[in-house]
Amino acid sequence: MKEDKKQEPGQIASVVREVIGDLERERSQESRIKVHKEQLEKSMMDSLISEAQEQTQLSTLETKRKVNKLIKYNSFGSMGIGLIPIPMLDMAALSGQQLIMIKKIADYFGVPYSRDIGKSIIASLLGSVIPLAFSGTIASMIKFIPIIGSTVGALTMPVISGASTYAMGHIFAEHFAEGGTLQDLDPNKVREEFLKKFEEGNLFVKNSENQARKAS
Repeated sequence: MKEDKKQEPGQIASVVREVIGDLERERSQESRIKVHKEQLEKSMMDSLISEAQEQTQLSTLETKRKVNKLIKYNSFGSMGIGLIPIPMLDMAALSGQQLIMIKKIADYFGVPYSRDIGKSIIASLLGSVIPLAFSGTIASMIKFIPIIGSTVGALTMPVISGASTYAMGHIFAEHFAEGGTLQDLDPNKVREEFLKKFEEGNLFVKNSENQARKAS
């Protein structure tokens, strides 16, 4: 007959403690692995987000640079339109050029464009500032006056045309940059800002003319 080997209570407790210790060490290791994995995933996600933000910032800066260049280019073009000797034809050409400029700005910002809405906003912006609107119309109509009219018109229309295009471009660009669209651009809310931009445009045009004279 074989005798059953009985373990002392102390030995059993020791074995149990070893088993529990092994389990705790495994759990601790699994916990460290989990924490390390989470930290790695967070680090990778933060890196991707940071890279995406940098790309967005670069894209935004590049868009603003292109838009500013476009506005300046069209302001210069508008000054040339102001020299058209035929009364009212200059105003029609100016409106057409500003619409084309606004479409290009909308394209840069990925904003849907509508010619009818754009035309309405332009008319409202100019019409909401009566002295400005009348000055443009009067300057164009003055060209009907022989000799004197063409001279005065040649002096005033290029400035008005260039400054208004400058202001119009910046109003639309800033609105689009903030996430706005043609549909939610309220001319009444940007009236004061339009006047400020027109004054900036007036200085821009005059400085450009002075630089052109010096260069010649």
